[in-house]
Amino acid sequence: MTSGADRGGPPAEWVPLCALQRGEVGIVRHLAGGRGLLARALALGLVPGTPLAVVHALGGPVVIAVRGSRLALGRRMAERVWVQRTVAPAAAPPPTPGAPIPELGAAGRRQGWGHPRWAAM
Repeated sequence: MTSGADRGGPPAEWVPLCALQRGEVGIVRHLAGGRGLLARALALGLVPGTPLAVVHALGGPVVIAVRGSRLALGRRMAERVWVQRTVAPAAAPPPTPGAPIPELGAAGRRQGWGHPRWAAM
């Protein structure tokens, strides 16, 4: 049996984005579409070489995490974005109970909410 690359198609290790399951990670390798799809994908930041993670993929739109944002792509668009599966990074260890949350500041709560009434909290 020949691979896709032998027939002039994508390499065998590339799969459509809609084939990835929840939690899988991949790298965008090819956008198989016309000008409209390419313009839309580029506007969303889906350029070849961009890593992404699938957040939701059970029927309907495929929700992905890419460049710090979550995007919902229609099934038809997800079928035309070809990705290469990668190994997911190791999960971060669970936080220590009672430890401050770095994103929320040293006090462990949001800093500078903007309103004077909340600033003292």
